[in-house]
Amino acid sequence: IDDLYPAFRLFLYDGRTRYSVPYTIFGPYRVAIYVGDMYLVVNATQTVQAMTRHFDNLIRAAEINPHEAAGFAANLARREFGSGPATAIDAI
Repeated sequence: IDDLYPAFRLFLYDGRTRYSVPYTIFGPYRVAIYVGDMYLVVNATQTVQAMTRHFDNLIRAAEINPHEAAGFAANLARREFGSGPATAIDAI
């Protein structure tokens, strides 16, 4: 992951406190929302703006920022699971 930074930026947020369905924003005009085995494509300006604000809020709420992602992934790779639920903060 370190080799890909800064072209590839990985933001990790706590999915227990914030939820998001997977979606892709294509500029200011289109959003594709993944709904199982298909995508729902939305072109309505107000909806695209709302999804963009939602995405911005997810980035602001990130607990692991791009410059920390490689270390976080390395700690996860070394960690032994099975001792209870892990949180993003535990792995740092």
